[in-house]
Amino acid sequence: MIKNPINDFLSKVSYHRQVELANDRFAFKPFAVRFRKLKLYAIIGRLLLPVISIATGMTFMSSLLHGIVPHTLAAVFSGGLLLALMEGMKADTLKIGFEGLYGGRKWVATLLLAGVLMSGLSIYVSVNGAKELYYLMDDKEAMVTNTYQQEMDSVRTHYVAATQEIESKIEEINQRQYQRPNQFLYASERKAILNYQEQLLGVAAEKATAEQELKASFKEQKGEIIADTSFNAFRFAVLAGLIDLLIILSNWFLVYFDYQVVMENDALRKIEATEKRHKLSEYTTRYELPKQSLLRQKTENIPQPTKEEEEAPRVIGFQQNFERKTAQAVSAVKVNEESKNSVHYIHSKGYKIECKHCGETAIKKVPMAKFCSDRCRREHHKSK
Repeated sequence: MIKNPINDFLSKVSYHRQVELANDRFAFKPFAVRFRKLKLYAIIGRLLLPVISIATGMTFMSSLLHGIVPHTLAAVFSGGLLLALMEGMKADTLKIGFEGLYGGRKWVATLLLAGVLMSGLSIYVSVNGAKELYYLMDDKEAMVTNTYQQEMDSVRTHYVAATQEIESKIEEINQRQYQRPNQFLYASERKAILNYQEQLLGVAAEKATAEQELKASFKEQKGEIIADTSFNAFRFAVLAGLIDLLIILSNWFLVYFDYQVVMENDALRKIEATEKRHKLSEYTTRYELPKQSLLRQKTENIPQPTKEEEEAPRVIGFQQNFERKTAQAVSAVKVNEESKNSVHYIHSKGYKIECKHCGETAIKKVPMAKFCSDRCRREHHKSK
């Protein structure tokens, strides 16, 4: 069998790649590295999930503000702005509450209760807004109401027409009665009027029965719609609750992430400080202690001076210093006396010198002077 070196190389490369991936997967990583993607998802959820609550609650808030703000668009915008402020306040309240919980500040942790109450208010607003939006988008109730009104109008029109017809017949009989000289009704006419009156009573009873049946049918259909709508509202309430729960979890994880990173850094600093102490103690044990013990042995072998010997150098040093200063003063006096006894010294004015530039004699305070004046000194230096 002929071996292909390319396949062998590729197999080795893939094997080493798998080993590197396995090592990278199970190697120690800081908390910030392991959960950075989850932190990104939490930030996205914290920003996007409140948008759903705001979008669903805008209809309810706009209906509440419609009496204050007459314009529809202005009411919708105002409702959305109020909901956005409420969501931002809820997020900040939850964040401060969780920070207080992990920081040990119990009075700050009580803000979690306020955050949970605001979440409940957000759920209520979202459900009512979704319900009103459902009513606007779904016209079942409007169709049933329109059908009921049309049927009721047709029934009333029918029975009003029947009643008017019977009343017109009664009116005809009465008109014939008034046209006669004696103005008496015949027995047949009286019987017809009684019959028509019974028909009027029957028409009124039939009208009332038909109206009751229509009302009962309308109530039944409306009840079915309300039952269906409440079921939809319950489902949306569950969905809104899950959304708010995710918002709470997102805020909690962001605070927990920062807290865990800080605690891990503190632990790493303590470990580094402990390692430094161990290294220092090891260095001291290995190098410094032997040096100190050797130095101690050398100092122990040196005989310790007595009290008289300790005080003697101080006295000798003081005497030497006094003698040295005295000798310097005596030598200075001798030099001064020698300079005074020299031929150039004039007791009252100073020393007599010869100028190096002009050659004239001058009296100066110091014997080292070379020029009689500043002018000669400058000209002498310029002539060089």
